[in-house]
Amino acid sequence: MEISEQTLNDVVVLNLSGNLMGGPEAVQVNEKINRLLDEKKLKVVIDMGKVERINSSGLGILIKVFTTFKTNGGTLKLARVNERIDKLFRITKLNAIFENYDTVDAAVNSF
Repeated sequence: MEISEQTLNDVVVLNLSGNLMGGPEAVQVNEKINRLLDEKKLKVVIDMGKVERINSSGLGILIKVFTTFKTNGGTLKLARVNERIDKLFRITKLNAIFENYDTVDAAVNSF
């Protein structure tokens, strides 16, 4: 799992690539999120366009990040979720929790 970061307007975009399966990925994502919260950057889009696979641990990571942001007054949105992961979101009803956009620009502009 690789994570890169960019800022568009006042929105931080985290670009994930690889597999979101828990373990080391959880530590990486949590460290990024905690740093953003410490810096009072409360508008975040996670670009899932290069995430190939996700399992229940990966879903748990996303739920934890979403909850942490919401609890601290922030907003987290997703962009470019592939068809396989979107299907998993629908099966688990997580599509009702996460705002998901077709493009990063659409997600950023939604703030």
